[in-house]
Amino acid sequence: MRPAVLGVAAVLVMFANDAHAQWAAPPPRQVRPPPAAPSDDEDEEQPAGVALRSRFGEGRAEVMLHSSDPETVRRGLARAAAIGSPEAIALIAQRAEELASADDRTLIDLARALAAFADQDAPRQRLMALLNVSTRVTTRSSAAARAAAAEGTSDSLALVAARVGFARDIAARALVASRDAKALEAVFTSAREPGLGQTAALRALASDPSQILDAQTAAHMPAPTSAAAAHALAQTGDLRVLGALRARVASGEPGARAAAIVALGQLGDGGALSSIVSAFGDGDARVRAASGEALVLLDAPQRWRAVEALVTDDNTADAGIRLAERAQDAGVVKALAARFRAKGDADVRSAILAALGRGLTDDAVKVLVSVAADPRWGGEAVAALGRSPNAGAMRALEALAREPSLRRLVARAYALRALLRHERSGALGALVAELARSRAPADRSVGVFARVALGEASADASLSDPDPGVRRAAAMGTLAGWDGLRLPAAESLLARMPHETDEATRTVLGIGLLDGDPNARVPTVGLAQRVEAGGPDGALSASAFAARAGDADKDKVDDLLSSTDPVLRAHTARGLARSEEPSATGKLAEAARYEAEPLVRFSEIAALAARPAAPARDDALRFAARFDPEARIREVARRGLAGTPLSGPSPVREIAWLRAASSEGLPPGSTMLAAYVTSEGVAIPIAFDADGYALVAGVPSGDGRVIFAPSFPQVTAKPGAKR
Repeated sequence: MRPAVLGVAAVLVMFANDAHAQWAAPPPRQVRPPPAAPSDDEDEEQPAGVALRSRFGEGRAEVMLHSSDPETVRRGLARAAAIGSPEAIALIAQRAEELASADDRTLIDLARALAAFADQDAPRQRLMALLNVSTRVTTRSSAAARAAAAEGTSDSLALVAARVGFARDIAARALVASRDAKALEAVFTSAREPGLGQTAALRALASDPSQILDAQTAAHMPAPTSAAAAHALAQTGDLRVLGALRARVASGEPGARAAAIVALGQLGDGGALSSIVSAFGDGDARVRAASGEALVLLDAPQRWRAVEALVTDDNTADAGIRLAERAQDAGVVKALAARFRAKGDADVRSAILAALGRGLTDDAVKVLVSVAADPRWGGEAVAALGRSPNAGAMRALEALAREPSLRRLVARAYALRALLRHERSGALGALVAELARSRAPADRSVGVFARVALGEASADASLSDPDPGVRRAAAMGTLAGWDGLRLPAAESLLARMPHETDEATRTVLGIGLLDGDPNARVPTVGLAQRVEAGGPDGALSASAFAARAGDADKDKVDDLLSSTDPVLRAHTARGLARSEEPSATGKLAEAARYEAEPLVRFSEIAALAARPAAPARDDALRFAARFDPEARIREVARRGLAGTPLSGPSPVREIAWLRAASSEGLPPGSTMLAAYVTSEGVAIPIAFDADGYALVAGVPSGDGRVIFAPSFPQVTAKPGAKR
């Protein structure tokens, strides 16, 4: 079912906390010693080191590296790297220049093969060259690549570009991980200079902030000549670079000056305060905005007036509104209110309401109350009251509840506040109970949602309510009990699915699949059908299907794991973490090898970490633990190798306040479904109520996204197609 969404806009109001959310795979199974190497000639089953070298030798690797078949070349790279002898590494280095114009997968394997030897001259030079490899050389011609992609015989240009970027990231990470002085110098040079390698270099430095410059390099670090260079210096966390950054504040290109000023604030350089204050009078808006941000970062006494000035100035208003979330007094509130009344861009007005919801002042609460009755902005204003740290916000909600047209809106905000701030109100609790008893389905759905979410009622009774909207509200209310690992109401939701007659409600009941359906409440064939339907519950269905699928369904699992949709790939990987099929380990290791999307690769590596020890698993984890560009993926891999439990989900759970409305502020005329993809990448099926609101409780902090009435790509691979 795909409801029409033409002309409907979604508004997401969600605040990220400082905690970093991660998806945690199930606890790892007992780690067993790696089995003895089999006698066949499969690469992924070969033991590393001397045994591999004795079986194959450099001669065999050299033949493979000179093959015209890309797959054979890739196997040759892996074989030569596993041998690890000077002769084998020389072979890789000799072929590297020619292979730099090969396909994207070969580039990844080339970077992987060289990674462990970045402290040696020839491999280091080749890795440095990889930092600047162009996407164009891997795709023959754009026209030919597009034609091949259209026929299903080649990967899309976007995927090729992503994989080439992944190869650059591996090369940059390998240079940083080597701790070799020449390698580090190359990374810092790339970070300072515009070019293809700059992004990869910056990512490598940002993902390893513990890297300390040697004293001589830090002492002679020149002033950054670009914004990227200043950012790179800040990422080192080394206070010895303060001199270089200070030297850039007073003169130079405005972008570099602005970045240097922010970097000083990030490094907590109170000694530069006078220079930062002086820069606030600069004629360039970027420099003024950066100065204001540095003042906020330093908690300087001048921060409030700086933010107020930024909000007032049209050229810096966006920066000022963003900073107002962290520095807000009566003067800042007055400036925010004035800009809101100016009726500017919709995104700007939305940001202003969100910023006011962060303020502690009574003035901020008064401004939000004054907007509550506005048909376009009232929802966001009341949501901001629900989140406000000001104790008077609850009294403001109680007062607004006396207005009949705002009762449902206030009830939602009360549920939000009670869950996030653990504050309760007798008056608003009575309002929620009254709505839950109402004969009007629109009232009843809001009351039922709030009571279930607040733990005041079980969802079971309302799951058989005669109105499907109320049944959907009850299902969504159960999300408040989700801790990132378990959903207490999962069995109730899945037990209802066979009896549910409304397709939209059946989709929302798929929330129960967050638990993975270990008791097989939904038949395997039913899961496959939900995946094929491509609805909002398709991703969770794919995860449960992959966990349960047997040998007869292996092709279907392969298709899901190679889907063009990263959400489906990630969910399939999570399911394979629980699969009893031995082949799941090899599938995950191969998928992670070429996966350019960090969130998907995180899921694949975490899934491998949760599986029993095996050569393919351990090899993949060993590489990821040292050379994956993402710090959190390296951590998961290290935990998997050590047999220690993966870090659990963030203990801080949030609520996404979503609204679907027309430009006039009117709700959609029919039921709207969507998938809310959390910051951890979990896709939750949701429905918007009669007023166009959806509150998604129990989600991790961080940025989420909404996919309206998603229809995931077909997962049937064409014959001979490879991922």
